[in-house]
Amino acid sequence: MRLKSETIKQLRCRLLNTWWRLFGVPAPRGGCLDSPLDFCLEEPARQSFPRRTMFGAVDQVGQDIEALISAGLLYETDRDWNGESTIDYPPGGVTLLEQGSVISRQGILFTPKHGVLENLGGGSLAAVSGVGTSFTHLPRPRRIDGNVLVMTRGLAQRNYYHWTFEMLSQLRLVEQSGVSFDYVAAPKRHAFASESLQLLGIERSQILPMGHYTHIQAKQLIIPSVACYFPQPAGVAYLREKMQTQAWSHYERDDRLKLYIARRRFTSRYIVNEAELFAALKPLGFQQVYLEDLPLKKQIQLFQQAGVIVGPHGAGFSNLVYSRPGTAVFEITPTCRPPLFFHYLAEINALQYAVYFGQPVGQRGMDANIRVDVPQLRQQLTSFLAEAAGDYSRAAA
Repeated sequence: MRLKSETIKQLRCRLLNTWWRLFGVPAPRGGCLDSPLDFCLEEPARQSFPRRTMFGAVDQVGQDIEALISAGLLYETDRDWNGESTIDYPPGGVTLLEQGSVISRQGILFTPKHGVLENLGGGSLAAVSGVGTSFTHLPRPRRIDGNVLVMTRGLAQRNYYHWTFEMLSQLRLVEQSGVSFDYVAAPKRHAFASESLQLLGIERSQILPMGHYTHIQAKQLIIPSVACYFPQPAGVAYLREKMQTQAWSHYERDDRLKLYIARRRFTSRYIVNEAELFAALKPLGFQQVYLEDLPLKKQIQLFQQAGVIVGPHGAGFSNLVYSRPGTAVFEITPTCRPPLFFHYLAEINALQYAVYFGQPVGQRGMDANIRVDVPQLRQQLTSFLAEAAGDYSRAAA
């Protein structure tokens, strides 16, 4: 099946290349890996994070991580799974490209003079054509009379976590630069991109939807620098404060919510005994929420208003960036996948955080569904919430 799929992809690329050879434009031949920032706005920074609070099958995590490292599925740095680590953040700024072009939701950037600017955007044209194929020609660009802010790149075009921390938070750099834009090139693959831009005041008519083969050329392209893979303090503060001040914000609501963030069965990291788990949580005042059923504004409002958030690891936890300091977060993950993203985010955003390691079910690499020991989890969650409330009250005093 895989061979058939790859064969079809290669055939499609050859047909497209033939069509573009007749009606498109030649693809740039060269490349450039050195494109300095026109506005360098943030210096490199380093931040250390403490060991995190952990529950569940903690003793099993180390051996699972070592097995995945040996299989080449995790990196040496994943041995820092207990959270005690240091992150180096890159410098931040903005680059301007006169008569620049951007192709694909991957955010491939190039200019007539320098060719593909691999360090600024989505890498090389191989991201568009695919492995084992290459384009000698591209679709003719749509010419835009104005300045275009490029807000599409790599994983950010298809994953809400990467969109939030690697693209959306970079808007702060554009604001700091004082550079104005007429349009925004944003991925059209998922609604969260255009929804979040509109929530931050960008008109729908300004958004240029980028598909896999969309090609535009502008009077000037405005390119925010590539962000760190992990949440960055300046970006977290920017997004929280921007959404906090919106007229529809629930940030100041006094009635705090207890949320259980559920995942659909067809995804990974689904809790296989979730019905039993929620039956134990419901008497504690929790309500079950499926974020994929909600518009982004409603998701943000829920996380702004939440006092406690529990659920399995997933991109929806990126909304913790909008939560109030002191919010208690209890993340559930399989022992084969000890993610650090939301531990770092909680530390930066002054949230009370703990992770519970459940048993992997149907493991595929580092992905698996999860089975939890419900009585144990409820007891440990209750202890964590009592301690978190004490820590927060002492800190507030």
